Order: sequence, then structure tokens, then C-alpha cells
Amino acid sequence: MAKRLLLVDDCPQITKLLTIIVERYFSDSIIFETAYSLKQAERCLEHMMPDIVLLDYRLQPYDDCRETLPALRRAGYAGPVHVWSTLDRSLLMAAKDCADAASTICKIDFQGLRLKSMIEGIMASQPSPISAFAKKQSDGDCRSAFA
Repeated sequence: MAKRLLLVDDCPQITKLLTIIVERYFSDSIIFETAYSLKQAERCLEHMMPDIVLLDYRLQPYDDCRETLPALRRAGYAGPVHVWSTLDRSLLMAAKDCADAASTICKIDFQGLRLKSMIEGIMASQPSPISAFAKKQSDGDCRSAFA
């Protein structure tokens, strides 16, 4: 049975890239929805309750996931939320401040196969090669995951 994945990210390039990866490698196993704002995500939750949410750490106009993640919960989503960011400092803060997140993921290296591995990992609820920070880990530099 296909799993439902909701990507919430305000960067169109990232959303497009992830859409291409999902369509290419997971078209038969993932039902994929995207939202560019918290409001759009809340509307998505009204018609499709995802199995997993991938949430940008800093979704404009909000400061960080301390605001957006609770809003998803209030909208009725109770499943795992993986928070991701390109900024090392944001990942550290997300791991500390967004205790409800299933994991924090570094999205600094966007190569197709690494993205594919990341999606496989979160869909299986397992740590993935692209994930530099497990929940509450405070390593310091997400680039180290790719060395």
C-alpha cells in the first residue's frame, strides 16, 4: 500500500527537485503532496492525512518549527514530522527546540541518489544516509555527513 508524504517547503526549486525524485523512483509507493506555506499544508490535511510530513525548518513568515510544527498538530496531524534545513545552526536548534520532530535532516547536498536514500529512510521510519542529525543530536556541522 502506498504511503502518503506531505512536503512543506517554501522553496519552489526544492519542491520541484523532490517531486522529480518521487515521480522517478517512488511513483508506485508514495502518494506525494506539496505545500508552499503553512496555510496550504493545513488545507492538504483536510483532504489527505499523510503518513509522514517533511517540514522546512524555517517556513516564511514564521521564525522556525516551534511555530509551524504545533500548528500542524492543531490541524489534526499526529504522525511523524521530519524537520529539515540547509543551515547547521537551524538543525541544531530544531533538534533542541522541536522535541516533537521525528528527526532533523540536513538538505545541503541535493544529489538525486542521496535524496532517494533520504526518502527511503523516512518512509521506512529509519535514519537515512542524508540525515546528519538524529533527534536531539548536537554534532555541529551537517556537511560532515557527506565526508
